[in-house]
Amino acid sequence: MPMGDNEPLFVRDERSRNGYVLNHRNPSGLALIVVLAVGVLILTAVALA
Repeated sequence: MPMGDNEPLFVRDERSRNGYVLNHRNPSGLALIVVLAVGVLILTAVALA
């Protein structure tokens, strides 16, 4: 299935604590996941330095 804007940004997930997770099939959701992951890596590197 091609990525498209018609996918919701958040989807329900039974394993999640609050029931919703970012949807990696939505381009905005994928960008948010990447930005958050890079931010955590940078903050970790700064804290360890």
